[in-house]
Amino acid sequence: MRWTLIATLLCGCELVAGIPDTKQLQLEDLSFIGGSTVPAFDPSTLAYTDHMGDEDIISIDAFANDQKASVSVTANGGTVTGSGSVDATIQSIADGAMFEVNVDVSSTTGVTTAYTVTVIKP
Repeated sequence: MRWTLIATLLCGCELVAGIPDTKQLQLEDLSFIGGSTVPAFDPSTLAYTDHMGDEDIISIDAFANDQKASVSVTANGGTVTGSGSVDATIQSIADGAMFEVNVDVSSTTGVTTAYTVTVIKP
């Protein structure tokens, strides 16, 4: 099986700088379009499952609570990174697929909050 990770950066490709270590970096919003994600998004919940139906594509929108933070989405060997937010699409998902999507919110000093979404397509 092979998936393609396509991305559209919402905020451009700026250098991320000046995020203090004391700030609690987290996602303000995380949405998966394609399937149903459980539990409902909460910034303090770090693990989710997306149950896909008949669709073979999902879109992922991730927005940090600090627009200077780096947000990256990694799935199946591909990574997309944006400043403050990122929009990624995973397509050509075969029946029977199960894989993880990792969404990280990071400062330039290395402070990172990691979210994981397990995608399951029966």
